[in-house]
Amino acid sequence: MPITPPVGELMPPILFERELFIPQPPQGPNLLARLGESVAAQLEPGEIPIRLAVTRSSPRGWQCEVGLLAGLAGDGMPPLFELRRRAVE
Repeated sequence: MPITPPVGELMPPILFERELFIPQPPQGPNLLARLGESVAAQLEPGEIPIRLAVTRSSPRGWQCEVGLLAGLAGDGMPPLFELRRRAVE
């Protein structure tokens, strides 16, 4: 369900959750990238995933709760599924 403000009005940022089903990805490298692609394919324009929790799993795939942020101008936040390695401390 797209979230759009009335014509001519700015929408304040809102935080909400949605349940998604993610088919079981093939095993191998780049699991995080495939997971991100599957989530992104189910989002509306302007929705930014900020939290992902797998609530149920089966051989077919994963039932997930996804926390979403909408209403930010521009690029908003870095992607949830962007892998950034920590510097060695």
